[in-house]
Amino acid sequence: MPNPVISPLHINFGEQRLSTSSEYMAFTLTNTGTDTANINISLTGNHASDFEFETSEQAFSLKPDQIKHIHIRFNPSSLGMRSSELIIKGENCNDLKVNISGEGITDILSLSHDLIIIPEGEGTTSFCVANTGTGTMNWTANSEANN
Repeated sequence: MPNPVISPLHINFGEQRLSTSSEYMAFTLTNTGTDTANINISLTGNHASDFEFETSEQAFSLKPDQIKHIHIRFNPSSLGMRSSELIIKGENCNDLKVNISGEGITDILSLSHDLIIIPEGEGTTSFCVANTGTGTMNWTANSEANN
């Protein structure tokens, strides 16, 4: 009888900026049984479209002791926690379910320059600081004279 085993049982992709993709993360599927396992994989749940497989191959067979790596990445379409489930269905074996999650975020602050230098004798300059993200922005300014 086939016996597919998946590891890990959960992956949290952490924070990912909207409309950008994370690196692929791998699940390892192993058939520890004595017969070939016929497998179909899919992503389900409210946010399934925020996660994607590296390959379009979603049906395959695993011989006894054979290993298959399933690669998934996270590309959030909205802010906040996003979740899905990796479903592994076996025609002749037990089904498996794995939880997948991540958080969609936006940039809090973007700077056009890391450092603004005012040449001696020119006095002052002005610049704008804006919070275009979803979190609270805290910042400080420092003035240093080079004599």
